[in-house]
Amino acid sequence: MWAEEEVPANWNHGLITSLWKGKGDREMLKNHIGITVLSAVGIIPEVILNKRYAKHMEMTQAQAGGRENCSAYDHMFIARAIIGYGLKTKKPIFITFYDMSEAFDHAHVYDILNAVWTRGIRGMIWR
Repeated sequence: MWAEEEVPANWNHGLITSLWKGKGDREMLKNHIGITVLSAVGIIPEVILNKRYAKHMEMTQAQAGGRENCSAYDHMFIARAIIGYGLKTKKPIFITFYDMSEAFDHAHVYDILNAVWTRGIRGMIWR
């Protein structure tokens, strides 16, 4: 795959299905998210490429879900601690929450590739 820069054909076959998001009417398609179940073998090069990209890409504290050993649960822990502090000290706490759950469903591939290119990732790994 790496030498020929071509993904094996059977890696491109997947089972397309939908999952209910857990809210709203189960019969309404807008309350479902589409997923494709692919070959597990394809995860191996994905992990390798992700580790190579990570060396060149800067992640902020706001991107816990994209950083190694971090998750969105880290943010929830901090938010709960702030709320707990506010309750304990009886001080007002103002929190703004941005729901980014659908942000990646609408990401433009060309914008992502351009961002990767401008950070110096080129050649075979970029293609």
